[in-house]
Amino acid sequence: MPDPTAPGWRAEYTGTDPGDVGSGEELGVHLYYLYRAGRNELPGVAAIYSELTRQVHDVAGSMRAIFDLPGWGMESSHLRLLELRDEAHDVLRQTCQRMAEAGVALVETADDYVSSDEEAAAFNELLEKNADRSGTR
Repeated sequence: MPDPTAPGWRAEYTGTDPGDVGSGEELGVHLYYLYRAGRNELPGVAAIYSELTRQVHDVAGSMRAIFDLPGWGMESSHLRLLELRDEAHDVLRQTCQRMAEAGVALVETADDYVSSDEEAAAFNELLEKNADRSGTR
């Protein structure tokens, strides 16, 4: 089975029904990777965006101090740069939130789906095999 964590990997669809996602052990393995992405990888991406969001937020005070010269005020170009910083900050903030929400949704989807397919036992086996010692997965 190809490595689903490799860059550019896509699940191969071999059925005739585009709504058929499969069942059994192979589905269990795919659900595990879905769960792992939601539990481990997307929260990591969200944390990176969170740090970027904080750094962009912290720049605002410095920019204002540099741009707002006593007796001169701010030029329109300076105001536009502050607006762009605000917009960039908001995009990063929203991306952070969406990544965290997507991770939760993936975990919930995998949990819900595996509970409806008893043959997807490979999901539970992989989950138990790869759980770390702290009890998180």
